[in-house]
Amino acid sequence: MRAIIASSALAALVLSASVTYGQADARIVPDQPTCSRCVINLRQLLTLKTGDSTVSWIPGDVLLTQSGAVYVIEVGELPRRFSRDGQFLGVVGTAGRGPNEFAGTVGLAQAPGDSTLAVQIDGRVLVIDPSGVPRREVTLPTPLAPLKVVEWPSRVLATGFLGSPEAAGFQMHVLDLSGPRARVLTSFGWERGRMVPGGNATIPQNVSTPKQANFWMSDPLEYRLARWSASGQHLAELRRSPEWFRGRSQAWIGNPNTPPPPSVIGIAEDTEGLLWVYIRVPRANWRAGWPRVQEGVRELSSRSIDFAKLFEVQVEVIDPDRGRVVARQMLREFVFDVLDNGDLVTYRTVADGLPEISVLRPRLTRP
Repeated sequence: MRAIIASSALAALVLSASVTYGQADARIVPDQPTCSRCVINLRQLLTLKTGDSTVSWIPGDVLLTQSGAVYVIEVGELPRRFSRDGQFLGVVGTAGRGPNEFAGTVGLAQAPGDSTLAVQIDGRVLVIDPSGVPRREVTLPTPLAPLKVVEWPSRVLATGFLGSPEAAGFQMHVLDLSGPRARVLTSFGWERGRMVPGGNATIPQNVSTPKQANFWMSDPLEYRLARWSASGQHLAELRRSPEWFRGRSQAWIGNPNTPPPPSVIGIAEDTEGLLWVYIRVPRANWRAGWPRVQEGVRELSSRSIDFAKLFEVQVEVIDPDRGRVVARQMLREFVFDVLDNGDLVTYRTVADGLPEISVLRPRLTRP
């Protein structure tokens, strides 16, 4: 934690500092929290009973629908559907690449009318009704996930890489999903679309749920947050540079001799307009997450790595209007997903060897 500056004049200068970066001034957010006695509490909402569901590892995505259904996707498997009390209801759909079939789901999103959007690895988006039945599909230019609905179906946010001359280099795209093929309305993002070595033109960004057609985007590999309009106007930018996340990170998990670098895994905006930013950092005993490796072995199965022992999550609550960190706390749970409403999804292996997936609701408690 940085030293508190005694001079009020110098402190005022530091708190209002900004640098020109991209299309808007980037406000530098200092390290000292404004509420040192605030506490972040987690309330458990549900735990999925995975024993009969064949969920065997860390899911790729989780979605809670308005009607109470819970969808879970795992690589190479059909989506699993659970009730709100955690009971397994069955798999969804049929595997294949035909109309309304599941080729491999890479992302889930909520649409109005309690429909669910399931992005397939072949670029199709299946629109699933509340009973779990795919009703229609839309073809994307390439698989893009996550999706966030601004106005269904005419304005849907998508993040990822598009190789067209108009969109290459941008991370965010606004799509019209009204027809059988998606139409790209506009694209925008960091660095005005410049593609630079080591940049993140191909890396999906973390995106908050849009409010009044505005949203926040966070860079997974650099602690910077930007507020955008759905039309591509860069409204604000915040930057952090704490000791535990300096400069640009790397898109890997380290190795048995190198700790994993930090990465931003999610961002949410609460009802007060505060930003909740979740950063995955190495645990103090991160080496316990790696299996013993015999000499000469150069490859490991990802399932042999205990990610819950490798990482923990630092959460920071930021007031974007003041440009200050309100509170900060380390979460011991292994958080692997941040839902649209800001709830957290955690994973652990229980005594019988089965995975336990829980949904927790964070709350900021002020003294």
